[in-house]
Amino acid sequence: HRPLRDRMAAKRLLFFGALRENKGLDLLLQAMDLLPGYSLTIAGEPTEPAFFHHRVRPQVERLRAKGYAIDLLADYLSESQVDALFARTSAAVLPYAKTFTAQSGVVFMALAHRVPVIASDVAGLGDILGEFGIGTTFHTRLPAALAEAVRRLFEQTNADDLGDQIADARRSYSWSNSAAATLHAYDTLLGIRKEHDGSAIESIAIR
Repeated sequence: HRPLRDRMAAKRLLFFGALRENKGLDLLLQAMDLLPGYSLTIAGEPTEPAFFHHRVRPQVERLRAKGYAIDLLADYLSESQVDALFARTSAAVLPYAKTFTAQSGVVFMALAHRVPVIASDVAGLGDILGEFGIGTTFHTRLPAALAEAVRRLFEQTNADDLGDQIADARRSYSWSNSAAATLHAYDTLLGIRKEHDGSAIESIAIR
């Protein structure tokens, strides 16, 4: 892994997981208008086609037209691709809506890959981030509030201290618990799909 300080200097944000309305991707895309100098990678399966085609893709094209670097990976990713994606990420963004009530596996994947998190205060995310200090949260569902949380992480947080806090959080879990959390994220949050040719090669279905 590259040092966290170097990765954060790149200002590469990641939205990872199912592209559906209650994950708050449209809010993040609106917030990007307020974040010049940041890039965004969106990686996940569009599980709500109308939301994706009418609200996500148009905003991606609008931002690209204004010069923002937005990568859209709306497809399956192999495990090695997922690892490479997190390895170049500065921070993962989880702008989930209040209607998102499940436990997020993405926050544990970010922790496993030593990536800080910016998240809304729903589904226990605020508790996790508050306990371990592995990122920043926002409470008001406005683009400006999310953008402020992003800037707070990058401009007011010492990367070395943040790296230490992430390491402490990783140590707070036993190896078996950390492995179980990661496998749970892959197996249940993301799902695993066999290749159609019946081979043993598996791909991650980002749900």
